[in-house]
Amino acid sequence: MITSLLVVCTGNICRSPLGAAWFRHEMPGVKVASAGLGALVGQPADPHAVAVAEVNGVDLADHRARQITLEMIHDADLVLTMEQAQRDQILKIAPWSTGKVWRIGHHARQDVHDPYQRGHQAFEIAYHAISSLGRDWLPLAKDA
Repeated sequence: MITSLLVVCTGNICRSPLGAAWFRHEMPGVKVASAGLGALVGQPADPHAVAVAEVNGVDLADHRARQITLEMIHDADLVLTMEQAQRDQILKIAPWSTGKVWRIGHHARQDVHDPYQRGHQAFEIAYHAISSLGRDWLPLAKDA
């Protein structure tokens, strides 16, 4: 059972905010946050991400990018990355987190590709991948 989830991507303006918003909607009893490994600190979510979120009933209006910290990793019960390389990067800076850091597409052996600067359709594809792959993690929040 998890009570806190950290969703991670690179810049924290595209995939991880979309993922965090989706998980917040699907896991109402879980504290969900997002961060980036190379965050564009303080920036709002990409306008395409905001638009895709809105169409899908989730809100990114208040999102501001944050850089991942060791404290965030420590405090989360589960850390989900968008790519295997991001998981590997986290494990290099926090080797003690092995059991709680996973790629969102771990079960499907798949990454969620970065839609940054690739147009609106790329964001729709990323959101669909996040929502599809994210379903595998929902049982961890039951009774949270």
